[in-house]
Amino acid sequence: MRFAQMIARFLYGRYATQGVDILNRLLAVIAIIIAALNLFLQSMALYVIQTAVIFWFLFRMLSRNISARKSENLVLLNLNKKIKTSLSIFKRRFKERSTHIYKTCPNCKAKLRFARIKGVHNACCPCCKKSFSVKVR
Repeated sequence: MRFAQMIARFLYGRYATQGVDILNRLLAVIAIIIAALNLFLQSMALYVIQTAVIFWFLFRMLSRNISARKSENLVLLNLNKKIKTSLSIFKRRFKERSTHIYKTCPNCKAKLRFARIKGVHNACCPCCKKSFSVKVR
């Protein structure tokens, strides 16, 4: 039996046959970055962390529990989505800081955007339909 056939037979039914997912790519990049740092710092702690990351990478690749590995990857994708959403909101708020202000509804805690017009204004929350006053400086 050829070596390639032996490898293919070994990998049959394992997560590695599903392809490399985002979490495994991230683990590989982290291991490479830690290895590069450890070239200069020569720290035993970094070496242990690097070895643990590599073992986690290999464990995920050779695992037969495909559904668990997919759910781990899904957790990372959801976290990535939350981070991107909050960064885009922060970027939008920063870009509009001279023309708009953001206030929180005192009843339902929804974030509301108001034009930056000085004075006290009455506002109605679109979520809970409660009226409240907003002071703009």
